Amino acid sequence: MPQRRAVFLDRDGTLIKAIARPGFDKMTAPFSMNELEFDPDVDLAMKIISDLGYLRIITTNQPDVAYGHVSEEEWTKIHEAVLARVQPDDCFMCRHTREAGCPMKKPNPGMLIAAADKWNIDLSHSYIIGDTYADVSAGYKAGCNTIILERPYNHDSTVIATCRVTRLLAAANHLKMLDEYGV
Repeated sequence: MPQRRAVFLDRDGTLIKAIARPGFDKMTAPFSMNELEFDPDVDLAMKIISDLGYLRIITTNQPDVAYGHVSEEEWTKIHEAVLARVQPDDCFMCRHTREAGCPMKKPNPGMLIAAADKWNIDLSHSYIIGDTYADVSAGYKAGCNTIILERPYNHDSTVIATCRVTRLLAAANHLKMLDEYGV
């Protein structure tokens, strides 16, 4: 059976808006349903990616319950709302804290490799779209092409991605252009 192509999508800061909070050293996931805000282009971007024949797989670090920032019940409501709206082909996540050293947690490539094994994915012809160094690094380590969504919090010149865009829809349109040119 021929290998498949996938687009791995980060959740927070990519499919939904990340939240800036006082006292936190980085952007966070929403901690309540009231904070959940989807990227305005998420539906169209997901359709373009699907129409191009890519599997759409969410790969997300979700340590906030383990850190005590959000209840399991509220986290589940948020995550189920994301899955219902985005309708990915699959979702891989690591719920461990940074300190746990889990090989699945981005910037490690564990989630991408597990997805590749499950879905027979050719990682060299696949992409990861995300908003952080951890996303791009996981994709690079897994052998994927990488697209970073430029955000005010990630203008670090050390983050080298295959492509830099400002919007999720621009990332999907970039994939469409590559497909049209047979790249």
